[in-house]
Amino acid sequence: MLTSHSITLLSLTKVQNRTLEVHGQTGSISDDLSVGRSLRMHIKQIQPGDFDLWRPLWQGFLDHDKASLSEETTRLTFERMADPSHTSMEGLLALDGSGAGLGMVTIIFHPSTFQKNDRCYLEDLFVSPAARGQGVGRALIDGVCDLARERKADKVYWQTYATNETARRLYDTMAEQSHLIYQIKLNS
Repeated sequence: MLTSHSITLLSLTKVQNRTLEVHGQTGSISDDLSVGRSLRMHIKQIQPGDFDLWRPLWQGFLDHDKASLSEETTRLTFERMADPSHTSMEGLLALDGSGAGLGMVTIIFHPSTFQKNDRCYLEDLFVSPAARGQGVGRALIDGVCDLARERKADKVYWQTYATNETARRLYDTMAEQSHLIYQIKLNS
């Protein structure tokens, strides 16, 4: 199991051919980056001691989603992600050069009826408002894909609101839209 997953973006700068360097790896960057913006960040797997880094990002996600959860559910969610024996739920944090939280993602691994390998569901993604448009969301999704590849998952997938145009601009550069999601809420 992955105990420490890290990507360091030494410099994220929009250039004419729209590439970004991650330890010599190349990937596209979002069109909404402004020229010359750069950000140092580190993507790491959530560990038991990361609650104080994760909690404000989680609350930002809940506020953005207009959701509220009990402190018990919040703590249980964190404990599942941080517990190495609970392998179906993982979490990643994006931290700046000083170790402050920039963003977080929650990941669920589950079996598939179509493949022998698990699938990876990116359940929650949040980037702090001050860090948006600087490649944090892309770096977190790339980190999810790296972890999913390491775990031999056959697919990473997620959903977003149709009205979330900012996020969809990024997602449309990274993945194909393939399904509609229907849901029936069983408990309020």
